[in-house]
Amino acid sequence: MAVVYDGYISRHINRKMSEPMARLLAKNRVTPNQMTWAAFGIAFLSFASFVPGHNIIAGILVQLSSIVDGIDGSLARLKGMTSEFGGFLDSVLDRYADILIVLGLTLWSLSHETYSGIWLAGFLAITGIICVSYTRLVLVRIIAISSIKDSNL
Repeated sequence: MAVVYDGYISRHINRKMSEPMARLLAKNRVTPNQMTWAAFGIAFLSFASFVPGHNIIAGILVQLSSIVDGIDGSLARLKGMTSEFGGFLDSVLDRYADILIVLGLTLWSLSHETYSGIWLAGFLAITGIICVSYTRLVLVRIIAISSIKDSNL
């Protein structure tokens, strides 16, 4: 099942791989939260590959992490294991994974480039990652408060 906000790569590549994997894993004892942690672990390996300059391996690991990240939600739906905690864990670890990947790229760039704005670019990218999640949280709160007020009319 494609998620409404999936991008082109997620819709046409990642989901075509993660959905069959989720169906296969649904027959086993693997839990959605284990897949969430696996995706995060792969993202960490990507970070660890970017820093010393193994960029092709790191890039492949970024893509693999994205594919594995798509398994957790599908697996939760297939196994009837959806939960608010699972959604929370997935969201938090996704942001940490994004930060690790950008940080890995930033650290590698600092050791290979002379452009002095690399720290700033990395900082702004990481700040953007955090701010998008915070902005979404604020919006959800506003909508929730608004709907409570509307129901009391």
